[in-house]
Amino acid sequence: MRGTQRTVFAPDSVENVGRQVSAVERRQQGAKLWLDLETAGAITPVSLTLPEGVSYDKCESLAAMFGGLKRTTSFLIGDLLLYAKREHGEAYAQLAEATKLAAQTISNLESVCNRVPPSVRREMVPFHVHAEVAALEPKQQDKWLKLVEKNNWTRQQLRDEMHGPSVLPPVASDDLAAVARALIQGAKEYGQDFLVSRDSFMRLQHAIGETE
Repeated sequence: MRGTQRTVFAPDSVENVGRQVSAVERRQQGAKLWLDLETAGAITPVSLTLPEGVSYDKCESLAAMFGGLKRTTSFLIGDLLLYAKREHGEAYAQLAEATKLAAQTISNLESVCNRVPPSVRREMVPFHVHAEVAALEPKQQDKWLKLVEKNNWTRQQLRDEMHGPSVLPPVASDDLAAVARALIQGAKEYGQDFLVSRDSFMRLQHAIGETE
């Protein structure tokens, strides 16, 4: 009932109203607000239900904290799992299970965090873009990630800059041998592996009859 609704937040203090707040302070405030909201039942795994009257400053703190989590969670989980594997041996499997993530996702997080050192990582560059440079040497990783940050490239733009245009047949073809040759010609070295474009992959699917 509205008349008995629980107060989730204390009012903003007078000295904090209008004060310039650093990004770190903003995230710390957001983390405290999260705990208050969770205790009040306003946060669930799939929803956020704010009560009436939440100030703009509090909303901004939550936005900063949630945005920071979105950017950093993959790195945090990957680094945590690598640490647990080193320090806790067999107990690592239970910790990995506690994340509720798929085994392949866990493997990807660990692989990227293991290959891309913290000193090279860029805060404003998404985790999946870091994955694109994970097979490279740290100096090359640093070079490409700085360029991504400077130019605000997407993952596909980074791929295009790193590997250049792919050599592809102009249209889908049922000639499996021709498609396979084009795929091999268009594959680009990626560390010890090779990268093929999504177009190449889809055309190979078409050639072997595995399209939807």
